[in-house]
Amino acid sequence: MRRVLNKILYIKLGRRLKISIGFAALLIFSYIYGFFEIFILSYISAALHEAAHILAAKRRGVKILRVEVMPLGISAKLSDNIIKNPDSEIIIAAAGPAFSLFAAAIIFIIQKNFYFFGGSERLEYAAKINIALCAVNLIPALPLDGGRIFKASLSKFCGTVRAYNTSLKLSRVLILLIFGVSVFLLLTSDFNFSLILIGAFMLGNLSYEHRAINAAVVKEFICSESKIDGRAVNITSVAVRGKTPARLILKKINFSRYYVAVIMDESTKIKKAVTESEIINALVKKGVLITMDEV
Repeated sequence: MRRVLNKILYIKLGRRLKISIGFAALLIFSYIYGFFEIFILSYISAALHEAAHILAAKRRGVKILRVEVMPLGISAKLSDNIIKNPDSEIIIAAAGPAFSLFAAAIIFIIQKNFYFFGGSERLEYAAKINIALCAVNLIPALPLDGGRIFKASLSKFCGTVRAYNTSLKLSRVLILLIFGVSVFLLLTSDFNFSLILIGAFMLGNLSYEHRAINAAVVKEFICSESKIDGRAVNITSVAVRGKTPARLILKKINFSRYYVAVIMDESTKIKKAVTESEIINALVKKGVLITMDEV
């Protein structure tokens, strides 16, 4: 069903570019109702913002599967749903807002110092749209760039699974806040409808993000042993009591490291050490309620 909808709702141009029917309709609508230039400026800014992400991803060795042009923006889809290296994810996510801010500064300098551009409404709008792209994308909510930066930074301290769960909870709160502010402004002022559209975009993509995260976490657990196939990896040790529920250790797991749990008795003597693969296998075979002593 999803494949059928994709064929109906998207136009494929080559192997790596998909254009939404909604974008094409909006393009025609903008031409008919006289805001074609503003529309094109907005999408050029969005395209350059996304190009910065793509360039950063290539520099960090992350493959781009395709680029999708949608009614509310442009999105680059990665070959993997999850970037396992948190530093790479931070750099890739930050590249877009950084470029948008840089572009706004350059446009502002041109407008102020080159008089033949002076007073150009188009330049002023281009600067504003780039500032808006930077500001909105730095909101620490998934699937925005700020949410990815927050999640990747948090994963360094508390593990990938806990970082994902915390980011999803924060994202839901921020999206509800955006909708709440939108409704308030709608009732009390001459409201710009764009804030509701941003909230709708975030809410729709958060659902996709949640599914992608769950699938990636399950895949990572199943393929845990492949982390050390033929290469050296960072190992992180975790000290636990024997009565600690084994499932709690999974929350500390980070995709870029391999974990070894050291089980201690009441006098802090080491009883045994088990790997993350052994913990996952024990949870699958014996159930999620086992303790570390039962691994």
